[in-house]
Amino acid sequence: MLSTYLIEKKFENRQFDALLGAVASHGWDLPVGLRVKLSRSAVPAVALGLRRVAEMTYGPTPLSRSMVRFLLEADVESGDDVLAMACLVSAFDKLLSDHPQIDEMVAQARDRALVALVAQQSQDPDHPGFADADDRGEDDRDLTTAFILALLADNPTFRGSVRFAEMLDRLDDHRATLGQAGDQLRVLAHVGAGHKPMAKARSHHRAPTQPMLAA
Repeated sequence: MLSTYLIEKKFENRQFDALLGAVASHGWDLPVGLRVKLSRSAVPAVALGLRRVAEMTYGPTPLSRSMVRFLLEADVESGDDVLAMACLVSAFDKLLSDHPQIDEMVAQARDRALVALVAQQSQDPDHPGFADADDRGEDDRDLTTAFILALLADNPTFRGSVRFAEMLDRLDDHRATLGQAGDQLRVLAHVGAGHKPMAKARSHHRAPTQPMLAA
């Protein structure tokens, strides 16, 4: 069973790959290739761990504060790691929602990372999603996009700032190549946005055409 004690020990001992595995085993079935990309840096593991800590506690704790400091020092928004950006935005979203008394720096860092992530969306009309530096083709890009949408589909600012409907349409149309784990991410994206996961009607997930964030 995943506990704050387990998360704390793995975080304190800098066992980031083990932390990612522990967090992923509770609600995430990550494809191997995606797991490898998430393991390149400590940010995804710490961010997803922080998200779980926020879910399991009733207010800021020494552990959550320590994890926040770690993530703030990582300066994710100044890089180009879309997976790390998405994990940080998701974690800080959860922290701000459940623990509104948290430091204002968290909201500012979340907003900066969100703007940086939105700017990374592809302008390719045939592939409107996100690409990781290690993606080798369209199937990899689809998995990267599915993971990001699964994390952030419940964030209305994100949905309104990207070509959300087009990305989800593409994932629906390429379900066969996502694999079982990738398709679960697609379903989570639909659920996060309030859709029926198997619905084919494009009108279920149309997003505003004008971005809400500046690139």
